[in-house]
Amino acid sequence: MIAPPNADPNTLAPTTPSQASSSSSPASKTSIESSSDSSPACLYAIRPTPYGGRGAFANKRIPKGTVVLDCEAPYASVICRKFKKEVCAWCFAWCFESGDGTRRKGSWSVRLSVRGEAGKEKERAWTPWFCSEGCRDLWKTLLNYRTTKVKAKSKPANTQKTTLNHPLTHLDSWTAKANMADVTGESVDWWWTLAETTTSRGNMKKPGKIMDILEAWNEVSGGGTEELLTEYEADCARFVLDGLVRQALETSEGGDTATKTAGRWPDLLELQDNELQHVKSRPYMLSCFIRVYLFLKYVVLTARPSRREIGECEGHLARDHGNVFGIWEKGSDDEDGEMLGWGMYVFGSYFNHDCTPTLKKMQHGRSLHFTTTRDIEEGEELCINYIDVSKGNGVVKRNEEVSKGWFFVCGCARCERERKELAVAE
Repeated sequence: MIAPPNADPNTLAPTTPSQASSSSSPASKTSIESSSDSSPACLYAIRPTPYGGRGAFANKRIPKGTVVLDCEAPYASVICRKFKKEVCAWCFAWCFESGDGTRRKGSWSVRLSVRGEAGKEKERAWTPWFCSEGCRDLWKTLLNYRTTKVKAKSKPANTQKTTLNHPLTHLDSWTAKANMADVTGESVDWWWTLAETTTSRGNMKKPGKIMDILEAWNEVSGGGTEELLTEYEADCARFVLDGLVRQALETSEGGDTATKTAGRWPDLLELQDNELQHVKSRPYMLSCFIRVYLFLKYVVLTARPSRREIGECEGHLARDHGNVFGIWEKGSDDEDGEMLGWGMYVFGSYFNHDCTPTLKKMQHGRSLHFTTTRDIEEGEELCINYIDVSKGNGVVKRNEEVSKGWFFVCGCARCERERKELAVAE
């Protein structure tokens, strides 16, 4: 897994592992049986860890090579914008990969069609790409896809710069000056409350005002781009929208559309909320999150009236960092290859980090499997690795990575042993 680089939001790559061991949310003892009856739940349970938060502990002896969890699909996922033509939206197959090692063509050819004004099937720029008609049909079945004609209402071109002066347009200035002490739960909540009240029905009679705020925000920030969202923000918006669609289907159809190991909305809310730690480390991410919320609010309001509250959008964003896994090119189990996107595998997020992991994760299409790397004794914690834990990556470098990416210092047996060895050598 990779840690997010210390970069601006235009180049930021998302974090891809499960939640960090020392930053897991505290909770009473929770068994995995209560969440997923299709996984081999009797093998382990979710319990409080000695170092804080929660983890997965073996209920009995587990032999090497046992699949302890098979997540059939992510709760929400997104393919990075630059790969959207090359990666199947259903099975995540990359068009440049093939079993015989030969290079394939540069994009998939199967698209999702929608009916145009004349009733003819057309392909739109926003429709996803698929490696086969079979994957396209599965995608449509999962989402209970129904073709809907939406008449776009064009907005008259405005050649003059907006003079809108809204408090949200100054958020970038605040985050640029903010330090760790300035970023508190109260300050983060204040900005979210401002975003919520700004876009409430009483204050936002015309959804187009949301776009005015975003455009003014760009001007104040001096981004020098005509795009309302950065590439990373657009990827985040698609990721959240994917989860909101699944949540809406759960509500309307009693949860029948959700695969058992993908989890449901209450399962997602059980994950660690990393927002405050994330924003403390990178204050500019608060701007990113709120811009994504404003954009999605505009999309929802212009599509049809909605009663969705800010908490659902924020709920996805707050659990994105530290709880998602990278979608990697196949054959790159060590994750040295290309990261094509990311997905939230809810139940896999309970496996904490250890520099000598007891589990190995394997991606198979949409699914993610977790297999034991050795015999596990009863009561032993099941862990994966978030970073490169090869022999060449020493304790200092490893802890720099986990501290920067997941806000904790690793206290595993290997790290403790190597720290003592360094102390003796000095």
